[in-house]
Amino acid sequence: MEEINVGTFDLIIIDNISQSFFPKIKKLMKPKAILHITLFGKVFIDKIKAYQEILKVCPSEKKNISELSYQIPVSKFSEIINGPAYSVKDIYDFIKIYNFNFVTFSKFNRYQYYKKQLASSLKKLEAFYINELYGAHIAKHICLITNFKPEKALLSNLENIPILNNITYNEINDICQHFFALKKKKKGKDEDTYTIKLKFEVGINRRNFITYNLNSYSTNILLSIDNKRTFKEIFQKIRSQFKKDITDEYLLKIINPIFKKMEIYDFILLKKKNKSNNLIEITN
Repeated sequence: MEEINVGTFDLIIIDNISQSFFPKIKKLMKPKAILHITLFGKVFIDKIKAYQEILKVCPSEKKNISELSYQIPVSKFSEIINGPAYSVKDIYDFIKIYNFNFVTFSKFNRYQYYKKQLASSLKKLEAFYINELYGAHIAKHICLITNFKPEKALLSNLENIPILNNITYNEINDICQHFFALKKKKKGKDEDTYTIKLKFEVGINRRNFITYNLNSYSTNILLSIDNKRTFKEIFQKIRSQFKKDITDEYLLKIINPIFKKMEIYDFILLKKKNKSNNLIEITN
């Protein structure tokens, strides 16, 4: 095979390799390259091994492994149990060892890491690991890492532009129309908050719901997202629309928890104004 030059690639996509290969892969990356990795989950593999031991004694229990086969067909179980597998902690550890920077988990399984926040005092990594142990449904960890520290687009920067990503404007409008109908029924005021539940499908769980606490201002912020306006422009539009002197601080406060929920599923991302290509992430 022809030797590949050092620093050749902007993006490398790899699937379930041994940790020992990462130093070699890093040499192939350009100074600002992205690595898309897919690694089997250790907790998931351990659960498969446990089920296989149960099946040796009680074959009738085969029906109970159906929840695992959503992600990996049962016929493939024997092929993967002896390969490399990683927990969330393992991934963070080797990323640190090889001086990579963690960016985010893939949208396809990110919700699983955030699903069970068992204690608000937990650090993010601890919460991820508990969620992995709690559910054990993460067959593959899919994540983006880099060999440089990516610059984040902050929600608090009003010059950033919100971008609709894995959700359409019509879906946003449906959420908002549910709010308007409830507000009309309750004869509510603009400041009154109502809880709206959105059903959607992602990953192996076909019954996912997100609840949003909306008032008239946050609802109209969502409706004002056109992938062009900055937050500064949207907030000014809200003030003009309601003819009220509403502060930026208040509008940020009410939209922040909504955006944080949407970020988990890549429904809405942030883009820096006048930049076409940048890693985007919503943060406090």
